[in-house]
Amino acid sequence: MKIMYWIALLVTALGFSTIATAEQATDPEAFYGRYNGTAEAVDVQGWPTGVDRRDFDVEIGQADNGFFVAWTTVRKSIGRKEVRRDSTRIVFEPSGQSGIYVQKSAASELAHGFGWASISGRTLTVRVLGISRDGYEIQSYERTLAKDGLQLFIRSDRNGSVSKIVTAFSRRETK
Repeated sequence: MKIMYWIALLVTALGFSTIATAEQATDPEAFYGRYNGTAEAVDVQGWPTGVDRRDFDVEIGQADNGFFVAWTTVRKSIGRKEVRRDSTRIVFEPSGQSGIYVQKSAASELAHGFGWASISGRTLTVRVLGISRDGYEIQSYERTLAKDGLQLFIRSDRNGSVSKIVTAFSRRETK
């Protein structure tokens, strides 16, 4: 099973060969669109986590003074018929620092986590910090522009330790 981890890394590396050219715009508008794909979750030991397959949809678009990132993930557990569906939508606005955006939300919404985004080159990174009685979790979603969509690298860190890694390609939907 450790081989699955290395395969995922190899596929990710090869996927970067299709990345869009450096001349493309790196502001939020360059990422606007709808994307979908499928991935497998892998823990840091290279073994499948309790979740085998993930289908996901991502939409990035204009919102008020900034942009939004919305995603839905459908998780199918290993060896079970159980299906779990989670949806998140975060609106970001400029922070005053170039390429850095902060979550626009009411104070009551921050109890569920705080998000911020950054754009560096062709990569839009969204980070979400969640705090619980047991500690904290930071989820990082790197979305890099590629020829026909986005190359995804998702990492979850719990109390300072990597707990999950997901790599995938999401294809841009055409109108």
